[in-house]
Amino acid sequence: MAEVHRYNSVVDSVRPIDEQFVSELDVILAWAAQYGVERFTRFHLYRRNIDWLRANDDEADRPRIYAQLSREGRLTEMLSTMAETIELVEVIPALWQHDVEVPGELLSRAFSGPVDMFQEDASSNKARNAMFELSMAAMAARAGLKPSLNNGNPDVSFNFESRFIKMECKRVLSENKIYGRLREGIKQLEKSVRSDLSDVGLVAISLAKLLNPGDRILVSNDPYKALSDEIFKTLHANEQSLGKMYRPGVTGAIFYLSSAGYIPGKGFSLMRSGTVFPLNLNEQSFLRRLASTLRI
Repeated sequence: MAEVHRYNSVVDSVRPIDEQFVSELDVILAWAAQYGVERFTRFHLYRRNIDWLRANDDEADRPRIYAQLSREGRLTEMLSTMAETIELVEVIPALWQHDVEVPGELLSRAFSGPVDMFQEDASSNKARNAMFELSMAAMAARAGLKPSLNNGNPDVSFNFESRFIKMECKRVLSENKIYGRLREGIKQLEKSVRSDLSDVGLVAISLAKLLNPGDRILVSNDPYKALSDEIFKTLHANEQSLGKMYRPGVTGAIFYLSSAGYIPGKGFSLMRSGTVFPLNLNEQSFLRRLASTLRI
C-alpha cells in the first residue's frame, strides 16, 4: 500500500456567536447580494436562526433547548445553522484576504440547497458541493498559493513549486460512494491534466457527511484526534481499492474533513483535518511538501 502522509489537524479560533460574528456574517451576505444572491437562500434563513439562538441558547440550559427544538422538528436545521455559518464566516474572508475571485454562478450555487443539512441527498447536493470547492480554494489561499476557482474543470487550480496543480472536488454522502466519486474525479482530471507539462492532478474528497450527516454537532475536548481518527478509519476500510486507482496524470487524492464543532467550556470552532494519499508513488516527496504547505 502507498504511504499515507498524515499531517495537521487544524482547529480555528473559538468563535462565540456574538455581535462580531453576526457583523461578519452580515458583511458576507451584503457582498453576496452584489452577485444577485439575496433574501431566500439557506444562509439568509440561518441569519434569522442565529438571532433566535443568541436570544435563547445558553450552555447550562442547552439540553432543555435542544429537546424543545427536537419536539418542534427544528433541531437539525439549527445544527445546520451553527455548522454552516461558522464555515462560511471562515471560508469567504480567507478568499477575500488573498484576492481570490469567486465566480458568481459558483457562489449562487453554494448559497442554494436545502436549509437542513440532514435532508441533503444525491439530488440536492450541488450547493454543498460548491461550498466544498470554496473551502478547498480557501485552504490553498491560506497557504499563499493564489488559487483560481472555475465554473468548469478543474474546480480549483494553483501553482506550487512551478507546477500547475489541478484539483477536482468531490463530496461523498456515504462510505460506499468513495470509490465511485474518486473515479469520477480521475476521469475529469484525465481531460485537463497535461503530464508533459508536469501538471499535478489531485482529487479532493470530503468526508464531512460521514462524520456529521446533519443531525449532530461534533463535541470533543480533543477535536484533533476526533477528525484524524475518522479519516484514517475510512482510509483503512478502503485501502485495497485505493491502491488500484493509479492513472497517468493523476498524482494523488486528498481526504479532507471539515466540521464545525463545540469544545466544552470554550465555544464553537471550525475544525479541519486531512491527509494526502499518493496515487503516483514517484511523486511522494512532492506530495509530502505540498501537504505540509497546505497543512493537511
